[in-house]
Amino acid sequence: LPAASLPAIQTSYWHSSEARRLFRPLATEKDVVEGIDNQIELLRTASSTPHGYLTLALLVAKEKMESTKNWNSCCEEAVIAATRLGIKAGTHSRTVRNWYQNFRIQRKITVLVLPGKHNLPPFLQ
Repeated sequence: LPAASLPAIQTSYWHSSEARRLFRPLATEKDVVEGIDNQIELLRTASSTPHGYLTLALLVAKEKMESTKNWNSCCEEAVIAATRLGIKAGTHSRTVRNWYQNFRIQRKITVLVLPGKHNLPPFLQ
């Protein structure tokens, strides 16, 4: 007699123990996907500081400065990449360049925002 075939059970990857081990959702999160969404939001918050923009700009510079020799274009690419990630703290390459000018001297991020003012270049204020 042929063995009775059991119906195949389709399980989403997101419900697997592998996904749980890899992405480690918190007990308060309903599933792995919610855990990932919360992790992305946390990283967005951290990346929306000048640190995130400078990291992106420096990564682009390492890859392209040899051929382009244009720091502004690296900063522009960093702004575009950050915008794709939903990060909107810096919307102009000039802002990223200013942050870097301050950063490279002391290797610390200092963002001065005067009360009632935006942290934008003077022509955009």
